[in-house]
Amino acid sequence: MKISKKRMYEYLIYTMCVLMFSLAFYTFVVNYQHYHAINEKTLVSDLDNDYTLFKENVVTIEKMLTKYSYKNTKLRTGISKCVNIMKQNGVYTLMPGDKLNYKDLYVLNDFFIENIYNEGWISSVRAVFNDSAFDEMMNMLINNANYIKKDFLNNSNYFYNYDNKLRNNINDKYHYILKNYKEFSFIILSVSSRLGDNNG
Repeated sequence: MKISKKRMYEYLIYTMCVLMFSLAFYTFVVNYQHYHAINEKTLVSDLDNDYTLFKENVVTIEKMLTKYSYKNTKLRTGISKCVNIMKQNGVYTLMPGDKLNYKDLYVLNDFFIENIYNEGWISSVRAVFNDSAFDEMMNMLINNANYIKKDFLNNSNYFYNYDNKLRNNINDKYHYILKNYKEFSFIILSVSSRLGDNNG
C-alpha cells in the first residue's frame, strides 16, 4: 500500500512539529533551572570562621602599624596602603545578614584580584618586600581567584553532575572567595610582624 505524497508531507510536518516542541520544552526547562540557580543567594554570617578571622586580622594588622608607628619605613607605608585597600570594599564591608547573589560574588572576587592583590600586594607591599615563600603563597591565592573568575564567566552553575545537583553552588563559591581573603590577611599579618625587625 503506497503512502500518498500528501500523507508523507503531513507525517514529516508532524514529526518536525514534535521535534521543535520537544526542543522548546527542553530549552524552557533548562532556562528555568538556570534562572533559579542564578537567583540563589548566600548569607553573610559572623559565625563563619573565615569571615571573622579576616576582619580580626585586619584589626590586628592595624594594631601592629600603630605599635610601630615610630618606624617610618617603606614596608610600613606599603602595609598601611594595603590595609586601607582591604577596608575600602570587599569582604571587610560586608555585614552579618547581608545576602549575596552571583553578581555580588563576582564583584567580591574581582575586588580581590584588581585591588587587594594588584594594588595592595603587588604595588604596595611586594614592591618593597621580597620573600619567595610569600610570593608562592600569593601565587596560589591569585590562581584561585582567577579560577573562580573563569568559573563565573563560563557560567558553570549551568552544568549538572551525575547527581543532578549544581556543580558549584553559591555557598561553595562564597566560601572559596572568603578563604582567599582570609589567607591574604594572614600573609599581610605575617609580613607586618617584620616591622619589629631591627632593619624594619
